[in-house]
Amino acid sequence: MDQEWIRIHASCLQRKLFVREEFTSVAAMCLAFCLTSSAGYILNDYMDMEQDKAHPLKRSRPLASGQISPGSALILTIVLLAAAGLLASIIKSPVHGYAYLAGYIVLQVFYSITLKHLVILDVLTISTGFLLRVLGGAAAMGSPVSAGLILCTFSVRFSCSRKTSSRSGDAQRRCQLSPAGARKL
Repeated sequence: MDQEWIRIHASCLQRKLFVREEFTSVAAMCLAFCLTSSAGYILNDYMDMEQDKAHPLKRSRPLASGQISPGSALILTIVLLAAAGLLASIIKSPVHGYAYLAGYIVLQVFYSITLKHLVILDVLTISTGFLLRVLGGAAAMGSPVSAGLILCTFSVRFSCSRKTSSRSGDAQRRCQLSPAGARKL
């Protein structure tokens, strides 16, 4: 959600958010990315469902606990993505909006399948996802994005993702890579 606020803040700085069309476009793209992100979280939980059942904390998640069926979760994912696509159609630059949303979806799928298990690539994937949100926000406003904003967004998210990863215990597991695993990296 923090990247959505960056987009809104950037709109305010350009005084574009106070124009009705701009506000509608930015709000639609913000919501589209929120829906797409939610679909990505559901997909990730779907992919991890069996492992989560054995985890002391994660076993209470809706899919792992059986509160939501896998079929229902996949249907909800499709509905969320379709709604996100419809919202992207009303932004100022829908072609770019679709491209950034599609890139974000592809990134989430690969993250859920494999990238989250690869050292450094997991954090790079998360950072790239936030960068795509900023680019989507710029497309919604029809505004260019400066290299400084791109670098700042990616760097800050990369740093925050590393900290989150280390707090979750993933870093400790990753530090125990075998020599063969380290060579693959």
